[in-house]
Amino acid sequence: MKAKVLFLSLSISFGFIACDSDEDTTAPIIEHVHGSEEVAVGDDFEVDADFSDNEELGQAKFDIHDIFDGHDHGKVASSWSETRTVELSGQDAEAEETFTVPANATAGPYHVVVQCTDAAGNSAEFKEFDFWVTSAEAPQYTVSSPMDDQDYDVNDVVSFTGSVDDMSGIEEVFVRVFEDEGDHDGHDHDDEGEHDHEPVYEEEIEAGGATSFDLVNLTPITLDASMFDEDHADFVIEISAIDNDGHISRYEIHGHMH
Repeated sequence: MKAKVLFLSLSISFGFIACDSDEDTTAPIIEHVHGSEEVAVGDDFEVDADFSDNEELGQAKFDIHDIFDGHDHGKVASSWSETRTVELSGQDAEAEETFTVPANATAGPYHVVVQCTDAAGNSAEFKEFDFWVTSAEAPQYTVSSPMDDQDYDVNDVVSFTGSVDDMSGIEEVFVRVFEDEGDHDGHDHDDEGEHDHEPVYEEEIEAGGATSFDLVNLTPITLDASMFDEDHADFVIEISAIDNDGHISRYEIHGHMH
């Protein structure tokens, strides 16, 4: 009798061990995230994402919010934020989500964070990317120099001609230079957005609420090889401005240093 009880106890113990070993601890994977780099206020913004799991998917979460870097927005417009949870099933799934940008949303840079859990509660490594909301109410650019897609020699000087205009008044104007590390068409983002690295040059100028800012007031940029740690590079000059209503817009110029 004791032998039977011992055998039953061991069987139950092994049963619990087997159940524990069958527990799903493998995290799901967010394979790809697709989205546009720009969307106008009032328009639809589509985000597609592919998910996979070894057993059973659970939920996906899409979180949209601004990345205005502490600027005081919302004076007339209001920053847009939205969170959406989507149920998933099976081992592979695709979520195609359409968001409508509010007509009064503040123009500027925004961020999408995509998260995923499986049916067992395991969390995937999140994916994220940046995009811009545009508006006719945001600062507008007229740039005659530098021209886009221009070739430069080392130590050439880039000067600016043109203007930034905004009827509500311009608070600040920024110039940043980024090394262009690849093709960014805005349709397939596996991590960060277009400029996911630090600028090699930046300048910030107070515009004092003027309705027009002359770009000649920007400091000419000398294309020193030390900016890029080499004597040839593709780069992007980004001019951006914030107006008194909180809108941010940008203008990009691509260049090549040889």
